Amino acid sequence: MKNEIKTASILGLVLIALVVVSCSNRNKSKSSTSNDSTQKEESDKNTTIESVYTKTVLIGIIGSAPEWGSSWLDLASPMDFMENDSLILYISGASKVLVRLLHINNSQDQPVGIIGQHTVVNGQVIVRISQSYTGIKQISVHGGENPWGNYLLGSGNKPATLQQVILIRY
Repeated sequence: MKNEIKTASILGLVLIALVVVSCSNRNKSKSSTSNDSTQKEESDKNTTIESVYTKTVLIGIIGSAPEWGSSWLDLASPMDFMENDSLILYISGASKVLVRLLHINNSQDQPVGIIGQHTVVNGQVIVRISQSYTGIKQISVHGGENPWGNYLLGSGNKPATLQQVILIRY
C-alpha cells in the first residue's frame, strides 16, 4: 500500500511539472514576433483546411473494352457529384484519357458527358469537378489514339483500363 501511495504521489508531481512547462511554453509563444504568430496561424489554418474532407472508394462493377480503348465503373447506384469534389482515377495502359460522367438517361455508345481530357501521371488522373452533376450511373475513361473518331489523344496512346475510383469531398 505504501508503494502505491508513493507511486501516485510521484505521478502527481510529474503531472504538475508538465502543466507548469506547458504553461510557460504557451507564454513564450505569445511573446514571439508578429511574423511568428502569423506563420503559426497560417499553419493552423492550412492544417484545418487539409483535414476537412472525406475520402470514399466508389463501389460498382468495373468493365473494359480494349477494342474501343475504354474502361468504366458502373456505379452500384446513381450518384450526385458536387462542385469542388475531386475524383482520383487509377488507370493503367493509356497515357492520355477522356473522362466521362454518364447520366442515367444517356447511352454509353454516345460521346456525351465528357468532362475533360487528362494526362495519366504515375497511374493516376485527378479530376476536379467544376460543376454539379446529378444522376451519374457510370464513370468511364477513354484512351486509344482517337476515341469516337473525334478526340485526338496521340499516336501510340494505348487503351485505358480503369482500376479504382476514389471520391474526395470537401
